[in-house]
Amino acid sequence: MIRNATFNALASTCLAIGVSSAAFARSPEVDDPPRSEVVSSTLPVGRWVTEVPVPPVPRPVMIQLAIDGSTEPPSITGSVPLLAIFAGKPSRRTVAGEVVSLDFSAAGVTCRLDLRAASTNRIDGVVRFTGDAPDEMKGVDHAFVMRPIPDLAGIADVERHGTVLRLPGGGRLPFSILLGRAEGAIVAEMDIPAQGVNRLLMFTDVERTATLAEARPGSIAFRVGMGIPVELSLSPADDSWEGTFRQGSLELPVTFSRVEGPAVLADFRPQDPKPPLPYEVVEVVMPSPRGHELHGTLTVPRDTGDRGVPGVVLVSGSGPQDRNETILGHRPFLVLADRLTRAGIACLRFDDRGVGASTGDFQTAVTHDFADDAATALAFLVDASGVDAGRCGLLGHSEGGVVVAMVAAGQVATAPDAEPAFLVSIAGCGVDGGTVLEDQLPRIYRASSLDERMIDAVSAAQKRLIAVVREDPIDESTLLEAVRGLHSAQERMQPEPFTDEIRSRLEDAAVAQMTSPWMVNFIRFDPVTAWRRVGVPVLAINGTLDTQVAADINLPAIEKAVRIGGGSVESLRLEGLNHMLQPATTGGPDEYGAIETTMDEAAMAIIADFIHDASGRPPAARPEGDA
Repeated sequence: MIRNATFNALASTCLAIGVSSAAFARSPEVDDPPRSEVVSSTLPVGRWVTEVPVPPVPRPVMIQLAIDGSTEPPSITGSVPLLAIFAGKPSRRTVAGEVVSLDFSAAGVTCRLDLRAASTNRIDGVVRFTGDAPDEMKGVDHAFVMRPIPDLAGIADVERHGTVLRLPGGGRLPFSILLGRAEGAIVAEMDIPAQGVNRLLMFTDVERTATLAEARPGSIAFRVGMGIPVELSLSPADDSWEGTFRQGSLELPVTFSRVEGPAVLADFRPQDPKPPLPYEVVEVVMPSPRGHELHGTLTVPRDTGDRGVPGVVLVSGSGPQDRNETILGHRPFLVLADRLTRAGIACLRFDDRGVGASTGDFQTAVTHDFADDAATALAFLVDASGVDAGRCGLLGHSEGGVVVAMVAAGQVATAPDAEPAFLVSIAGCGVDGGTVLEDQLPRIYRASSLDERMIDAVSAAQKRLIAVVREDPIDESTLLEAVRGLHSAQERMQPEPFTDEIRSRLEDAAVAQMTSPWMVNFIRFDPVTAWRRVGVPVLAINGTLDTQVAADINLPAIEKAVRIGGGSVESLRLEGLNHMLQPATTGGPDEYGAIETTMDEAAMAIIADFIHDASGRPPAARPEGDA
């Protein structure tokens, strides 16, 4: 992923529903918990929910769990909308006597749940927040009781109704609701595929419903415990519903239509691997020379032979990423690691520093720091049992493509002599980050069919802002003027002017983002200085519908730089695939969650074939030149 600097107003006013343009929120998930710590879960099977008062959060924090007893240990997924976690697996699960402890983590914040079954219809629990949570939230245990949620899959006459929200700025957000009756009461759930929201309970607002029903019989109101709470007021209309969607200061009319077909989605991400797995899964801890620990998952084929198998480290893109690079319900690195390991290749993937189980500080890290972590992971993989030390390489996605190039180029202070046997760049950067962002914005807007004149105006304003950040030192007054110019251009795309409060919040967020260590480094750093010094075989692939790191400007730059340095590179444009290597229609980020496929199978086969071919050849001498 590449962090976008467009400062879409929706990202600040509608964080829980709209796709944030600054960074995607992700929750670390692990396909298998640490095996030494897992016993059998004592929690009753089913779907559970609670709302917990957690000062200083103004409204109760919603927590929803789904416990599936068809596997051993039982599969558990959870939603914590406050952290933008939806149907995510815990980053850690332990059992001590009757207490099951679950960690759910996102963007440096961990939500720890200690759970005990009080009866078949009640789970008692305690929640605490750690990591980058506000100080007022940390170090305090908050008790709660979870109650069961009726399973709509087993209720007759469940109805699905769908709509498309037309968001400020021209965005479109499909979502649907499920409605059914249990014990005389309406049970309602929400699906937002583009955000990874799957079967999230909607609470009936009793007082609001009574008021609406007085004016229009049959009306009903729901609330959803998002980070910025959602209210949905509906009245009967034809064979479906119409009403109003509210979140924060955002208010939109909605008209639903009845959706035919299955009432409940099954197999939400069908490519996710399911046990039993034909390879070994090992949880690992990798001490960094910088003092923090990287936690990850190593998958190794069961038959490694006398020589050992080739291996690859998977390096994520920008933003706080877990080991699976989880986004919108998809886990690309989990799926890719599964396919590569089945093809006879050991895979090591890890949580970014300060994310999930890994320690360290993510917020102050820049691309060079992530290269340091990738080198640490490579050194660990080289020494792993069953892996051929001479056939271990690196695979990077998006910004991760630059990271792996820096390792191979000797640009890592703690590992200047690191020698990966090969590199794979998926949607990697071949030009500096400022150019990537300037190219990214109009492509994403065009994928949403926005007006060309508006796109041109916002793009020009964004370029002026990036030009200010390129200068060293950054002039604060010029920066603020450029930020206000960008927001003014964006405001003309909104149906209503920004309030002074929203305008102030946007300015503060934009200045902080554009002066952050990562952003300044990303905008200024030219990856060509690394690619020119890569002497190992390189596979660089992009989808032709990638709107975030476009193939037509980045692939030629990578190819040219590697060849100037005397290296070997295979450059491929994969038709119809997006930034995530999914088959796409427009390539816009708003499609990612709505697409069923996590990663194109043919693309993963190309990567596996390249690793086998490239790891059979010795690396060329590293070219001299740019440091």
